Amino acid sequence: MTVEEQFKQIGGEFLLPFNIFRERLKKVKVFLFDWDCVFNDGIKSGAGGSPFSEADSMGINLLRFGYYLTHSKLPHTGIITGENNGPAFYLAKREHFDTVHFKFKHKVDALEHLAKHYNVSAEEVAFVFDDVLDVALAKEVALRLMVRRDSSPLFEEYTRSKGICDYIAGNAGKDHAVREVCELMIGAAYDYDKVVDSRVAFAEDYQSYLSERSEVKTSFFKNEGGDVVELPFESLS
Repeated sequence: MTVEEQFKQIGGEFLLPFNIFRERLKKVKVFLFDWDCVFNDGIKSGAGGSPFSEADSMGINLLRFGYYLTHSKLPHTGIITGENNGPAFYLAKREHFDTVHFKFKHKVDALEHLAKHYNVSAEEVAFVFDDVLDVALAKEVALRLMVRRDSSPLFEEYTRSKGICDYIAGNAGKDHAVREVCELMIGAAYDYDKVVDSRVAFAEDYQSYLSERSEVKTSFFKNEGGDVVELPFESLS
């Protein structure tokens, strides 16, 4: 069974022909993720942030490693969220993501900041998203992967009709949609078996990847009235 067939079998839907999806993905150097309803179901209590799963964390780790094996360098990995999300800050720091942009209600502003300060081109970005807040950013980037939510069929149809989405996940955020889209991207662009075999064996190339990853210092950027301010991890809540 092909990669395309496997993901269709679990309910994933390609809105681009798979060969075009794969070609766009091969040019991607930046992986960006929304947080609420992407890593979780989006439910919150008071000011508390919404959580993440280790299955999704492993998916991102393997995706970054797959990129590393192919390109001999790390991709840029980041989270862009409209809120304060303590679990997002924790995951990004633990896994040595490059950036977290938070309190960005107009998320394309975060993309513009990335482009200016990290030499990131929109044509090199894959973005995982789920809702209206994400559309402005999704319109700009090369590859758009949307997390399924059956309760918003009109929004799903909107993304289809406007050409904003390239793949709709078979799973919802609470059911490990991040792991799904990471496995899809690994299978489409990299050698999945080699990625997993090297991780299982804790091979030299995986150790080299971990060593380089550990050198990444996560930068946290907050939108404060239109100004982008970098904050230390210790000040985040």
